[in-house]
Amino acid sequence: MIQQYPYHVCMQYLHRYVKVQTTDGKVFEGIIAHVDHDKVILAIPEGKEAPAHRAFIGPFGPGFGFFPGFRPFAFPFGALGGIFPFTFFI
Repeated sequence: MIQQYPYHVCMQYLHRYVKVQTTDGKVFEGIIAHVDHDKVILAIPEGKEAPAHRAFIGPFGPGFGFFPGFRPFAFPFGALGGIFPFTFFI
């Protein structure tokens, strides 16, 4: 389903904590911060592994105006293999 409708799947989990698996098998955790028609921007917590080659720098520099303690990274839809939401219980 992710290959057919990546925009709609990502929009369903906008502003939620998810695991993203890329087509090369790597897994990243973070919050879906933004979705447009060709990519998803994931806010990855500081200290978690982040893909260096997919860094997203905003117009005012890295991390400006972003979630505190998170770094933004853009993933093109073609690189997404799956999106898995986290369910938290308290």
